[in-house]
Formats: sequence, C-alpha cells, structure tokens
Amino acid sequence: MEDFYELELNVKGLKTLDESLDDYLNLSVEELHGDNQYFCESCKRVDASRSIKLRKLPDVLNIQLKRYDFLQKTTTKKKISSVFSFPGELDMRGRLSEPSQVELIYELSAVLIHRGTAANSGHYIAHIKDENTGQWWEFDDEHVSNLATREEVQQKIVEKSKSCLRYQCL
Repeated sequence: MEDFYELELNVKGLKTLDESLDDYLNLSVEELHGDNQYFCESCKRVDASRSIKLRKLPDVLNIQLKRYDFLQKTTTKKKISSVFSFPGELDMRGRLSEPSQVELIYELSAVLIHRGTAANSGHYIAHIKDENTGQWWEFDDEHVSNLATREEVQQKIVEKSKSCLRYQCL
C-alpha cells in the first residue's frame, strides 16, 4: 500500500474523466506469472495479481492526464489532442475499495492546459478558481486575466487540451 499525490489517467480512446477513472481502477489488474512473478525476500517468487485500489483520498485530488503516446517505431511521443470532458463537481464515493461514510465530493479548482504538439516543448497556461470568491483566473506567464463570464470559462477551459486537473474536497 502506497500514498499517492496524483492519479495518472489515460485519455487515449476515452472521452470522459469517468471513463478514465474506470479504466484506471477496474481494468488495471496485472497478472504476474512466469518470468514476471512477484518476488519478496520471504516467499521468493510466486504467481500474483497486482491492481490499484483507493482506500482513502486526499483533500486535494490532482489528476494528471496522459496526453502523449509513445511511438515505438520512431521512439517519439505523439500528443493525444482528442476532446476530453470532465465535471465541475466530481463524486468519488463509489471509487473507494471499501465503503466510506465520508462525503467525497470534489469541486474543480484548477486546470493546466498545454499548448503545442510536441512533448518536449510548448506552453502551459493555468486556470485557477479563487476559493473565496469562486472567480476563475487565467495565468499565462506574466499576464493574469479575470474570466468574467461562464461562457468565457467554458471556452478557455473546456475546449482546450487539458494536461492536469485539480479538485478540492467540499
């Protein structure tokens, strides 16, 4: 069992954050057999299954979206720029391995966007929600802009190629 600071989720072939979370938690069972057996000092080599289960969640949930696909033939990374939707409010109650009495409702508080096509270059723009006023701000190097209307927030955040999402527990 390990603590974590962020979830790294696939976006390739997936359209929503819910689909990515399902992929991460339900489909990531790895069977360890043959040359790939589990090894420990006391039991040596044994067949095993390895999977990811969430037992508890932090107050701030950072989500890294895997936006690059490694191409074996060219040994380069190609950006996955498909549309990917995510909610303003994220309910994580059903995602824990064991039932919890704690409300696990998270509110979107920041989005990091990568502009550019290459993995090794490009430009990042941060969109951050002021937790006191609920106002969204855009941080683009030294330029800081107030996103005044809901339409402006939608246009800036939803229609771009997201790299990271940050949710805070309500």
